[in-house]
Amino acid sequence: EAEFNRISRAYCETAAARALDSNRIGAHFPEFLDASGVAASAVDLAKIELLWLASYDAAEADHLALADLAGLGETDLLELAIAPHPAAHIQHLAAPLSAALPELQAHSDSHAILITRPEAMPVLTPLGKLEADIFARAKKNATISNLLELSLEQSPEDDALVPVITLIQAGALAQDTRG
Repeated sequence: EAEFNRISRAYCETAAARALDSNRIGAHFPEFLDASGVAASAVDLAKIELLWLASYDAAEADHLALADLAGLGETDLLELAIAPHPAAHIQHLAAPLSAALPELQAHSDSHAILITRPEAMPVLTPLGKLEADIFARAKKNATISNLLELSLEQSPEDDALVPVITLIQAGALAQDTRG
């Protein structure tokens, strides 16, 4: 704790931190931590914290739910245009999860952390590489079919729906209404 306080105070004295208002003062803190030689897990934690704040402050929007898909026929389901929810962010991990996230320690082999806000408060969801790749695909004018194709390429056919369902249940996806 004393070391973190020392580094935090040093960061607050930097020109980069002083140039930002109090709402964004931590924007460069992860880079400062990294340059200070702090453990990669602490740098990841600082990045997750910034994304948590971004998720909390993101625009309100409905997230895609499994119930939304229930009434769709196969063609409509596969052609459903999707996009990341405005409150969904992903942080790829450079190190095993920080001990400061004890609720996620059972997922210490995670590739990334997904930060979403399906209801009122942001939620952290550990992701494997495939789920992270599928979320990245959702950013590129994707359909449910595109996500399933990627999943089928990298996982057994009987498990292909699991990563897509994980993202839907986490509140990471929204219907793309941009046309």
